[in-house]
Amino acid sequence: MTRRGEVDGLVGPKTREALAAYQTDHELEVTSAVDEPTVEALGLIQNAWSCAPVVGDWRNL
Repeated sequence: MTRRGEVDGLVGPKTREALAAYQTDHELEVTSAVDEPTVEALGLIQNAWSCAPVVGDWRNL
């Protein structure tokens, strides 16, 4: 994996571009956002009941 630019912790244009590419590659709807289908495809949530509560609305990142 090659990084382009500094890591700043923000969801900026390059992050959205990477999200769109990932979504395209995995035949997901391209939203350029960290939405529930993308999180599931990444394997970050397998069972909502087994995860710690999320603070804030991560779906609109």
